[in-house]
Formats: sequence, C-alpha cells, structure tokens
Amino acid sequence: TSGPRGRPPFQLARGGDRLLPPRAKHTPIGPGMRTDSRRAALALAAACLSGLISGYALCVVSPVLTPLQRSLELCYPCAGGDSDHALARCSCEEKSLAVSSAMLGAVPGALFGGLAADRFGRRATLIATDVLAMASALLAATAGTLVPPSAFFAGRALSGVAVGSTGAAASAYVAEVASTATRGRWLTALELGL
Repeated sequence: TSGPRGRPPFQLARGGDRLLPPRAKHTPIGPGMRTDSRRAALALAAACLSGLISGYALCVVSPVLTPLQRSLELCYPCAGGDSDHALARCSCEEKSLAVSSAMLGAVPGALFGGLAADRFGRRATLIATDVLAMASALLAATAGTLVPPSAFFAGRALSGVAVGSTGAAASAYVAEVASTATRGRWLTALELGL
C-alpha cells in the first residue's frame, strides 16, 4: 500500500526494527504560514518575563547597595564616615558577599537547571524558578526585620539559583514553543530582558 503522494505510509528505521512515519517535506516560511496562537504568545511572553526577572535579580543590588549597608550594617559605620560617598568607597567581605552571592547560587543553578528542564520539562522548570525567584526576593526584602540579616545572603544565593536555572530552561522553551516564523523575535525579547 502507499500513503499520500505515493509514499509508503511508514518507513523502516535504521536497523529495520521499528516503523517510523514518513518525514514531512520542509516548507519555506512565507506569507500565510502558521504563526503563534494567542495561548502560545502568552506562554512565550511569560517565558520572556523570566528573562527579565533574571536580569533584575542580577543587577538590582547595585543601586541599593549603600542603603543596604546602612540597614544591614555591612561595613557600617565605615572608617571614612557614614556619608554615601564614604560607604561607596568602603570595602569589606560582607559587602562583597552581598553582591557576589547571586553568582555563587547561579553556578549550581546552571549546572542543575538543564537537568531539571530535561527531567521535569521546560515549563515546569520555568514555573519552579519563578516561584524560587519570588521566594528569594521575599527573603531578601525581610532580612533585618522579620528574619535575621544573614537571610539577605541566602535570598541572593537563591535568586542566583533561579537565574542559573532560568537560563537553561527559558531559551529551550522559547525555541520549542515559538513558530519558526517568530522564533527569532521571541528569543531576542528573552535576551533583551536580561
């Protein structure tokens, strides 16, 4: 028997032990080709917001470092005084850890994020990393008031884990869900969020 257009309905796989459906012919992208549905566009926009959350988590500490020094008493009071200029020039291990703890968390996040995306799926991994990012922001925001000041470092490290995991899962998710006509635009939007 033959399938559509005279091709056999199934082809033998290499080795001849399994039957596979015939390969579809490649069609070029052009006017009238399928684009993303509204549901897919919303899912892709949410994935791109994960990129924005990652970029925010990495860079948010810079403008608030001086007020953080005061509220969490990192290098405070500084030998040069307690003005903004003196605190900005002051250097200590706690201040360095406040900035770099996100990167310390991003390393294991990147290592295990791809494994989690393969094991549990890209969408589930993105949801988990977004929840982790929200929990880390809550932990860092309440440091020194509801929880001990050291919780700020844990919150930053957890945000790093979320950032590292998001990098692996978001790009793959966007590449899989977006149509070929819009894939480049969605990946650009994801990278612009960072």
